[in-house]
Amino acid sequence: QVFDLYSFYGRVKGFDIEKDTNMDNLRFFLTALQAKALHTKIAVMNCLAVIMNILDLSMGQYNDLYRHVDKLVTAKIPNFMCFSCNFLVNEDIEDLKRHVETEQHVMSV
Repeated sequence: QVFDLYSFYGRVKGFDIEKDTNMDNLRFFLTALQAKALHTKIAVMNCLAVIMNILDLSMGQYNDLYRHVDKLVTAKIPNFMCFSCNFLVNEDIEDLKRHVETEQHVMSV
């Protein structure tokens, strides 16, 4: 399930899931999984293991992602997410509506 979700995310963002090690993308993906974990039985720490099996990450990159996952335990879960822009909304849908009108969003779609 995690591999399928990461494959979908890679297609949306337009990157090769086996080669791209953009840390912003990886942190966003783990945050999205944390939100999904509220409704399914996905352990985000296990997701980190799956990512490690897909990508050749350095220890520094792994530690960065591990710290991010650790922060997710106490972080507020976003209400909305824009996968094409890695945009998180912690408030109401009006923030998301404003985001989709930005140049950043239009260029990412």
